[in-house]
Amino acid sequence: MITLELTFKNALSGKSKRFSIPEPVDTIEDLTEALDTHMVTYLQPILPGSMVFASARLVNRETTDLIEK
Repeated sequence: MITLELTFKNALSGKSKRFSIPEPVDTIEDLTEALDTHMVTYLQPILPGSMVFASARLVNRETTDLIEK
């Protein structure tokens, strides 16, 4: 499973907040620059004043289903 992790950093306290979005679109590598622009343009204005977009990365993890439904 590939997960897109977006990190926001609080400029005042130095603490960060990470959002994980599972299964991003296949072309996410091609959209990294556009993603950065969109984070700053659309998401940053609604965050508390000291929170700023810090990073975006793809994390590839294997998962094991523990319980079958």
